[in-house]
Amino acid sequence: LKEQSHNASAHISASFISMELGDYEVAIEHLLKACSIEPSNKQYLFYLGECYYAAKKFDQAIATYQTIAKLDPDNLQNCFNLSHAYQKISKRRLSRHYLKRIKKQLRRRH
Repeated sequence: LKEQSHNASAHISASFISMELGDYEVAIEHLLKACSIEPSNKQYLFYLGECYYAAKKFDQAIATYQTIAKLDPDNLQNCFNLSHAYQKISKRRLSRHYLKRIKKQLRRRH
């Protein structure tokens, strides 16, 4: 991986392997590197948020999901992730806020 240190895809692959092995700290390191190489890649940010969530680092997960929300405010999955992360840290009002946002977006689509 040293030869591929500026290859975001290589870091993503390494993060997946680390996540499968349950080594979230190493996965987070690789995901942070991938995100620094491609900072507006929403998919990489999504993986990072999911990894923070799996590692029970809910504040970091929320910060990552909020970054995604700035890039893609209508992303329903991201609103759902924010709702769950806020629920994990007992911020039920914020959790409900994102659930209401999902409901509102779904009504507009139908």
